[in-house]
Amino acid sequence: MKYTDRAWAEINLSALRSNLRTLRQLGHHEVMGVVKANAYGHGLAEIAMALQKEKVCWFGIARVSEGISLRLAGITSNILMLCPATPSEYKDLIEYKITPILGDSTAIDLFVSHKPDTQYPVHLDIETGMGRSGILPEEAVLQWKRATSLGLFVNGICSHYHSADCDNIEDTLAQKEIFEKVYRELKCAGAQLKYIHLENSPSLLGKVSSSITNMVRPGLLLYGISPPNSSGPIMEPVFSLKARVGSVRRLPKGHTISYGATHILSRDSTVATVMIGYGDGYPRRLSNSGSVLLHDHKVSILGRVCMDQCVVDVTDICSSDSDNPVQVGDIATLIGKDRRAQISVEEIATLIDTTEHEITTGISPLLPRVYLD
Repeated sequence: MKYTDRAWAEINLSALRSNLRTLRQLGHHEVMGVVKANAYGHGLAEIAMALQKEKVCWFGIARVSEGISLRLAGITSNILMLCPATPSEYKDLIEYKITPILGDSTAIDLFVSHKPDTQYPVHLDIETGMGRSGILPEEAVLQWKRATSLGLFVNGICSHYHSADCDNIEDTLAQKEIFEKVYRELKCAGAQLKYIHLENSPSLLGKVSSSITNMVRPGLLLYGISPPNSSGPIMEPVFSLKARVGSVRRLPKGHTISYGATHILSRDSTVATVMIGYGDGYPRRLSNSGSVLLHDHKVSILGRVCMDQCVVDVTDICSSDSDNPVQVGDIATLIGKDRRAQISVEEIATLIDTTEHEITTGISPLLPRVYLD
C-alpha cells in the first residue's frame, strides 16, 4: 500500500486481536473494550468493529456522542457510559440503548425522569476512593432499593482503582475490600447483579485482584501499552506514528534551529525536516529532547517542535561514505519500530513525565489512520 499523506498513524489490528486473546487467556470471563477518547487515539468505530468481530460483548465510552457513533457504525454489543451523563445526554442515551452508570441520588432521579416505561438496565457506581463520582458505600443498599423502586433494573455495579499502577498496594487493597463488602451487602439485600467490574489494566497485571468480578476493563493493555510498574504477559503495540521527510539540508556550525533559536548547531550538520508537529498532536514537550527513527537509527529532535514540522539531526547517517543517505520523501517513525530500532509510547511518556494515555489520545483524530490486518 502506498501512503501519500505527509503524516499518519498505523493501527495493527492483528496485534489488537492478539492482545485480546492474551487477556482472555488470563481467565477473565468478560473483557470490555474500552474505546473512549477515539479508542485511545486508535480510531473509535474501526477498533470497535474489529473487537465486535472477536465477540467482545461490551464497550466502554465517556460521552454519548461516542455511543451514537458506534451504533451508526453497526455496533450491536452492549455500550456502557463510564462517565456520568449530563441531563442533555439522557434522551440520546436511551434512544441508542446505552447503559448508564449512576453514582448518586440526583443521577438516579434525572435518569428516571427520562427513562421509558419499561425497566431499563443501569450499573451503580460505588465510591471506593477515586472521589470523582459514586454512591458512598454506606448508602449503596439504600440507593439500590430506591433505583429499583423507581423502575430501574440494576444489573451491574462497578468502581475504579486510583493507584493500581503504584508499587504500594495498600490503597488498592482497601478499595477492593470496600467494593467487595458493598457487593455482599447488595446480594444479601436481594440484588441480582450480572456484571461486577473493577479491574483496569494496572490491576490486571498487579498483585491485587478481586474474586467477585466477572468483567474487566483494560484500556492500555488492550492496545499493547504496559502500565507503569506492571509485570505480566508481553502485549503487542497496536499504534505506530509515521511522517515523511520534507527537506534535507546542510547547515554550518553555529546555525540556529526553529522558534526561539533554542538550539545552535555545535558542528556542520545535515538536518532533515519531518512533516509532523504539535498541530497533529505530537507533543511539543519533545522539543530538544525527543527522537525519531530514520534508516534504522534514532536521531535527535533539534529545537522546538513546530505546529506541523520538526527538525532532526541526520548528520551521522548522511556522512560522505553513506550508501543510504536520508532523502526527501523518506518515512520517519515517531512511535513504533524501524527494523532494529524502536520508540515506544511508554518511552515518550517517561521522557516528558506524563501518562501513556496522553500520548495516543493526544494524536489528532484528523491525522489519517491506516488499518493493517
